[in-house]
Amino acid sequence: MQNISSAQSLIEANKELTQHLFELHNIFKVSAELTSIIDATKLKYTYLINSIGILRASGAILLLPQHPDRKTLTVALSRGFAKSFTDAINIPTEMLMRNLAHLMTGTYNILEIDTQEAHDILPDHYEMLQTGGIKLIAPLKHLDDFIGIMLIGESINPNGFRPTDFDLFSILNNFFATVHSHAVLIHKLKNLSTTDHLTQLLNRRAFNKSLTREIARSLRYELEFCLVLIDIDHFKNYNDTNGHLAGDSLLQTFAKLLRQCARSSDIISRFGGEEFAIILIGVDENGINAFCNRLLKTIQEYPFENAQQQPLGFVSASVGAAFFPRNAKSNKDLIACADIALYSAKNAGRNCVKHFGGKQFNQSDIDSGKSFRINRRKIQRKVVR
Repeated sequence: MQNISSAQSLIEANKELTQHLFELHNIFKVSAELTSIIDATKLKYTYLINSIGILRASGAILLLPQHPDRKTLTVALSRGFAKSFTDAINIPTEMLMRNLAHLMTGTYNILEIDTQEAHDILPDHYEMLQTGGIKLIAPLKHLDDFIGIMLIGESINPNGFRPTDFDLFSILNNFFATVHSHAVLIHKLKNLSTTDHLTQLLNRRAFNKSLTREIARSLRYELEFCLVLIDIDHFKNYNDTNGHLAGDSLLQTFAKLLRQCARSSDIISRFGGEEFAIILIGVDENGINAFCNRLLKTIQEYPFENAQQQPLGFVSASVGAAFFPRNAKSNKDLIACADIALYSAKNAGRNCVKHFGGKQFNQSDIDSGKSFRINRRKIQRKVVR
C-alpha cells in the first residue's frame, strides 16, 4: 500500500511539474511577443489579455498615467468590468507613490485585496475596488520608475489563485514594465525628431515629409491643396521690447491659436523662427480667404502681453498662400510661391493675406541672373520685420 501511495504521489508531482513547465513555456512565448511589439496599444492589449489567461481571472484593469504631467492614473485598458466602474477609477500618482514607497523595494509585489497593505496604498479607493470585484493589486515598475498598476478580478477556478499563478504573473509584469518603458522612450524620441520643442507643432523636417506626402496624394487623385505661410509681424520688436521669455510665450500662444482656427485634417508646423506653415486640404480660394481672415482677426483680438507696444498697436501676422498644382509642380517651387505671396503681404503693410499672383511658378524666370533666395533677401532688406 505504501508503494502504491508513493507511486501516486510521484505521478501527481510529475503532472504538476509538467503543468508548470508548460505554463513557463507559455510565459516565455508571451514575453518574447511583448518584446517584439512597438505599438503601445497592441502592447497593452497583449499584456492584459495574457494576464487574464495566466491567472484564469474574470477580468483585469490596467491603470497608467494618461497625460504628460503623470499626475493621475486612469484606465488605459480593461476587460470584464463595467464602464461605469472603470470610469470612476482616478488615482493621484503622488499619493499612490508615497503609499507604495515601502512596497517598491522588491522585484515585484502582488497584493491580495483582503490585506492591510492593499488598504494602505489605496485608502480612498479601497472600498470601491473591493466591492467592485477586484482581488489582486499589482504595482508595475521598471528599475526605480513607477509604471502603473494592474487590477485583477476574481479567479474562475473553484480553488482560487494558486501560488504558481503569482510567480507567472510576476514574470509577465516585469516583462511588460520593461517593454512599456522602452516603448514610451521610443515614442518620446520620435516626438523629439518630429516636434518643435517650444510650440509642440511639427518641426521643419516633419513638415517637409508631410508636404511630400500631400503632393504625391494630390497627383494620384488629381486634387488641389493650399500651402499657407504665416509670419508674425515685427516679432523682433516684440522680443527686444519684452524679452526672450515673453517672445517664447507669444510663439507658444500663437501656435495654440493656429490649432484652434485650423481643422483636424490640416497640417500645422513651425517653419522657422517666427514663421509657421499650414497645409490646407480641400479648400478653395474663398475658403482660404475665410480661414486666413478669421485667423488674423483671432490673433489681433488676443490679449498678448504688451501688444499695444507693437508698431500696429497689436500683435499681427502676414499670410501668403499658394496652390498645388495650380501655382507649382514641386515642393521647392510651392514653398517659393507661398514665400513670394507672404512678402507681398509684408510689402502691402502687413496684417493681410496675399495669394501667389502667377498661374504657374517658373523658376527659370527668377534664376536668370539671381537666385530666388537672393531676391528674397532683397525684399527682406526693403521690409523692416
